[in-house]
Amino acid sequence: MIQIRLRYFASFAEAAGVDSESFTLDHHDARRLFDDLKARYGFRQSAEHVRLAVNDRFSDWHTPLADGETIVFIPPVSGG
Repeated sequence: MIQIRLRYFASFAEAAGVDSESFTLDHHDARRLFDDLKARYGFRQSAEHVRLAVNDRFSDWHTPLADGETIVFIPPVSGG
């Protein structure tokens, strides 16, 4: 079991209703975590359009999660 902290921004914070929360996971899989949160909160974006950051560094979906890490899912951003 690992304990992680999630930080949410933009549409993810709106959907989750919080800016951050902690989770205890029985796995180390970022993609599985995202898919679980998508089902829980109704995130509209697919993982293919989301950037993953682990401890303030961009990471790929194959990066194993470790105890004590901070995870951020960054939604697509558009500007004008």
